[in-house]
Amino acid sequence: MKVVLHDRTNGLGQEVRDVAQRKLTRLARHFGRVAEAEVEFSEERKRSGLATTVCRINLHLDGHRTPVLQARERGADPQSALDLALDKIDRQVVAFKEKVTHRKQSVSPVRVPATGGRRGPRHAELERVRLKLRPMSEAERARAFDAGLAAYRNGDFFEAHELLEPAWMGTDDPVERDLYQGLIKLAAAYVHGVRGNPAGIAKNLVGARARLAAVVDAGGLPGSLPPAARDLDVGSLVTAVDARLAELAALDRDPSHGLSGPPVL
Repeated sequence: MKVVLHDRTNGLGQEVRDVAQRKLTRLARHFGRVAEAEVEFSEERKRSGLATTVCRINLHLDGHRTPVLQARERGADPQSALDLALDKIDRQVVAFKEKVTHRKQSVSPVRVPATGGRRGPRHAELERVRLKLRPMSEAERARAFDAGLAAYRNGDFFEAHELLEPAWMGTDDPVERDLYQGLIKLAAAYVHGVRGNPAGIAKNLVGARARLAAVVDAGGLPGSLPPAARDLDVGSLVTAVDARLAELAALDRDPSHGLSGPPVL
């Protein structure tokens, strides 16, 4: 993918350039339709004379009538402005990817409202859902899990999220899907952690806890799981997530309160 960077500040450091190049190139690896990214840094001065950095990202996608994804954010310095713009463009890419993926998938015959006859109350209707299943063999799921686990342990939480997703989409075992989805949400929580977004951490930890607790309630892990996944102590992981949620609640009351790192897998 081509990344074009424009510096209108005349003082952009090489480290910021490298981060922009690396993270935007990674987007192309996870969603192959990203063709080109334009990044521009400029300065704005307020009436008080205080200067802020503006980062603008335009992401061009391959395909007929595909939109240009855009993000424009301000920050106290180039790095903070870049982080905010990357966060916004990342959410847009994920939303567009899901939209395209769902458009191509068939509708599950389960939970589709019956045709004909009078409809019951709206809340009683079974909604139409699209299954995100792309069957994978046990060996393929094991490779995806091992790669995702390695990325998580290496602190690359966005990569872990992306690598675990095929395993989740590749099985129809409900307990196995709950485990993968719980780990995906756990990784997503610490994507927000890297970006300094406590609300994003909390939201994803709550989702991770729900899925992991469902695995515990099911009575254990299925035998279809990859060997490394069978070694996970999911009950202890739920306890660790609860501890982080309690810390976040304390942090909300007192900003000086500390926050532990990601649960160990």
